[in-house]
Amino acid sequence: MKIIPNINSEDIIYTYKEQVFTGFAPCFQDGIYSLACCKGAMNGKGMRQSICKTIDSGKTVWVMAIAGCDIKHSNNNTSGISYEPGDALYLARIDKICTWYEYSTLDNYCKRKDSYYVLKDGMVDWRKIQDNLHSNEINKLTDCGIGLRNLKGRTEADIFKNDKQILLAKEYYVFDKGQRLSGVDVYKTIDVNRGYSYIEKTKPSRTSILKEFLKRNHSFKFCGGKDPFTDTALTKEGGCRRK
Repeated sequence: MKIIPNINSEDIIYTYKEQVFTGFAPCFQDGIYSLACCKGAMNGKGMRQSICKTIDSGKTVWVMAIAGCDIKHSNNNTSGISYEPGDALYLARIDKICTWYEYSTLDNYCKRKDSYYVLKDGMVDWRKIQDNLHSNEINKLTDCGIGLRNLKGRTEADIFKNDKQILLAKEYYVFDKGQRLSGVDVYKTIDVNRGYSYIEKTKPSRTSILKEFLKRNHSFKFCGGKDPFTDTALTKEGGCRRK
């Protein structure tokens, strides 16, 4: 029996273009999906922050990533699945959100490979510098939302301790290759090169497009409890099973 995501009509689906799919952002580890780095904003109004506010308002939120034009570049995809621009990458139902301080100090999260920042003497710092794109000041400001436009008299410690910015999920799916949003006529109206905006503004909402897409019978690489970068086994049905 295949596992089909149960998405209700009132659920909200956020989607974004993923250029690098290497297991860091998003991170799949110990049966938990997380999006801690990337998709934030220095002004505190990035996708992650917006999702946290939506969840706090009582809504159910899913995150879906679509392969961008750089996904085929060398070292940009280490999942073992061959994606083309416009392919669906993963889907996750966000069931927990937290602050960077919680993510950096709680035993469940502090040892995750994307738990990248800590608070030292009231300032946000790296847990340790690695050979990674996020080992620079600009990414730190974006990942942690501590840019000048967000500070406005606040301290880095205040934002780090009190602003919910981390997305977590136990239910998550990675699509097998060839699951293209642009596979039928209606999806050809989405401009892959420009962040999946519509070429014509009169087209239906992107959420309705995605919900229609997800009604189809898809195959998934894995589901919650497995890591696509270490577990490559498919079930006999070509889908996934709950652990």
